[in-house]
Amino acid sequence: MKITVEVNLEDRWFDEDQNLDEALKSTITSQVKQKLWSELKVKAEKEILTQVTEQVNKELDGKIQKNVKELILEDKFKNPNYYQGSGDPARTIEFITLKELTHYMFSSNNTSYSNITDLIKKLSKAFSEEMKNRYDLSFASQLVSKMNEQGLLKEGVFDALVEKK
Repeated sequence: MKITVEVNLEDRWFDEDQNLDEALKSTITSQVKQKLWSELKVKAEKEILTQVTEQVNKELDGKIQKNVKELILEDKFKNPNYYQGSGDPARTIEFITLKELTHYMFSSNNTSYSNITDLIKKLSKAFSEEMKNRYDLSFASQLVSKMNEQGLLKEGVFDALVEKK
């Protein structure tokens, strides 16, 4: 390995009382140290950030799971309709059961969740149409196959009807 170093002696980067060899060694050493420290600092920061993020995520996941289990076991959920200053008794209840929450979410007077019912209807209709089309295709394929087995179709008609795609 060959390293070529070019030094401009006009630049005063070393003291007058230092000789050139000492100044050169000192400068190269300090620059190498500086470069190594900066690279090490970046790598260490990345590793520390990764480790801390991982640990925080683990603890958060644990706490979230614990809280969700407690809420489900206690059957206690925050009332989305809760308002402390309301005179309406239904709105002053801070926690409700899962059954009450589900009823609230799917009730017709709740506009924020009423689209769920429409979405479920739309999806079920699309699913039933798809199943009907599949059944019709299956029935037609079986009908053509049986007609071909019985010799009721002319030569080449079966291949044209049941063309491979």
